[in-house]
Formats: sequence, C-alpha cells, structure tokens
Amino acid sequence: MNAEDKLRGRVALVTGAAGRGIGRATAYALGLAGASVIVNTRRSIAEAENVAAQLRELGNTAVAIQADITDEKEVDMMLDSAANSIGVPDIVVIGPGGSWNPTPLDQVDSDKWEQNIVAETSSMLFICSKLLPTMQINRLGNIVAISGYGANEWNISPDEGPYDYALGKTNRDWLMRQFAKTYAKYGIAINTVAPGPVHRISNEDVLPALRDGIFPDPNMERPNQVDVAEAIVWLCSQRTVTGTIVNLPGPNPGSVI
Repeated sequence: MNAEDKLRGRVALVTGAAGRGIGRATAYALGLAGASVIVNTRRSIAEAENVAAQLRELGNTAVAIQADITDEKEVDMMLDSAANSIGVPDIVVIGPGGSWNPTPLDQVDSDKWEQNIVAETSSMLFICSKLLPTMQINRLGNIVAISGYGANEWNISPDEGPYDYALGKTNRDWLMRQFAKTYAKYGIAINTVAPGPVHRISNEDVLPALRDGIFPDPNMERPNQVDVAEAIVWLCSQRTVTGTIVNLPGPNPGSVI
C-alpha cells in the first residue's frame, strides 16, 4: 500500500478545519493519506467549503459541515449530516478549544473561565460519546484531540499563561486516558497531541509542504502546523499506540490552533 493510500476507505471528521492552523493542515493531510474528510467549522462555512473543494480536486470525497462542537444538539446534527452524505466517521480530530487570555488571578472573568472549560471538555465528551459505540461495534477507530505542551505541569502565572486554558487541555488529556483504557480492547486508539507554540505558514503553502516537503522557508522555526498534522496522520494510521500524549514542544508552553 502506498503512503497516500494508508487511510483509503476511512472517514475522517476534522473539527475547526477552516482556519489558518492545525485543523486545516490536518484535513489536507488526512485527505492526502486517502481518507474521505468532513471539514467542520463553527463560523467560516465558506472557507470550509473551499477546503472541501480543494480536497475534491485532489480526488477525495469531502464535505463541509457547520456546527458548534460545544453544543450537543449541533454535534448530533453534524453527525447525522455526515452519515447521510459521506459516512460515519471512524477517524476524529478534535481541535478547537479555549481561548488564550492571560489575566491576573483576581481579575478572572467567571463566564470566560466556564466557556474555556466547556470548549475543551464538552466538545470532546459529546463527540466521543456519540461515536465510540459505533467504533466499538466495528472494532475500528482513531481519535486524536489537540492538547497543549506543558499543560499538565503548568508553572507560570495566570497573567502570563491562563489557568483555564491549561486546565482545559489537562481535562482533554484526562478524558483521553479514560476513554483509551476502556476502548483499547476493541482496537480503538485514542491519543492527544500536545504542541507548543506553532509557527504558521500560509494556507497556500500548506499543501506543497505536505505533498512535496516544500516549505517557504526551510530554516523556519519548528514545529509548524504541517508537523502537527503529520503526527496526527501517523496516530490515525495505527492501532497500538493509545492513551498517550504526543508532545511537540516549542520554546514555551501553549499551542496555537
């Protein structure tokens, strides 16, 4: 099997895949590996349609679906739409999470705190709880959530690195481990990828970098979103590594999604 065929026949859901970061690069990378791709976005449906169109030009099956993955009803709608148009996902990449808003501890906004925790935790709970039963029946599934490098050993003040952001990423790691323990016996691999600061290349440069290894600046600092996407594709193409945080550290904790 050629490298580009290793995910042939699989259906991948990539959340937050219409932006300028890891999600879009991952959608392209999974498509190049042969998967059919569901391009999810919360806001930018026109851009998600553009990503799906580019994947179809590469010979893939791809659809764009707008849904807020922190809303359980919208998750249901997204998965129903996917099942009717492209298939039930057996690969899931959960990207978007909390926002990075450093704030002194005595000025933390409780509403924003709750929004960040929900964004990280509920999104993963809703998606996994609805897809893992089907993966269990089929004895096939890969789930990768985006965490954050150093989140489990956060050692900086909240006005430099927000506690709710780190706590949300740690919640994802905890959920990942629990799900992985339960579903490993069914051949399902569940992991998190924990990037440090991600140096972005432009959207136009992502496909050439993934397909041909051509970067706009070969001396740029790494990792960039292509490096993270390639790690995710590897995790989604195997079944033995599970319950693991895969670190892609940069010089400081945190991640850019």
